[in-house]
Amino acid sequence: MALGFGGMFAFITASPFVYVVYFGVSPRVFSALFALNILGIILVTFINARWVSRYGPQRMLGVGAVLVSGAGLALMLFGYTEWGGLASIVYCMALYMGVTGLIGANCMASLMTLFPRQAGASVALGISVQFGDWRVGQCVGQRVG
Repeated sequence: MALGFGGMFAFITASPFVYVVYFGVSPRVFSALFALNILGIILVTFINARWVSRYGPQRMLGVGAVLVSGAGLALMLFGYTEWGGLASIVYCMALYMGVTGLIGANCMASLMTLFPRQAGASVALGISVQFGDWRVGQCVGQRVG
């Protein structure tokens, strides 16, 4: 979940430069392209809500991990080779951003099933870890160990 959301925040930070400066789209078109990602999150979250009762959060999380990894790898390939231009970047980012809704919801559901008596604390810890830094883990590990 942390890696998926890390990619999402990297996109939020870099997208104005990539779209407006590098590809030369207007601010209005940039807004539409950014909104496309939000619509992707809404759509994938809606699909997840329909399918999670049938397949379970673990399987949906696996599907989400495969999709977000594939979208990230494709984005890296298209960005490096400049193949497909703006359309390939937009498509990969819409898929990547859309799947973050699936990953987040199913990670939280999985945490709550693993720790039913401490569901609130486990979700709070899971959310805080996604904003964590590797140095925080080292400090905690040194104090515990």
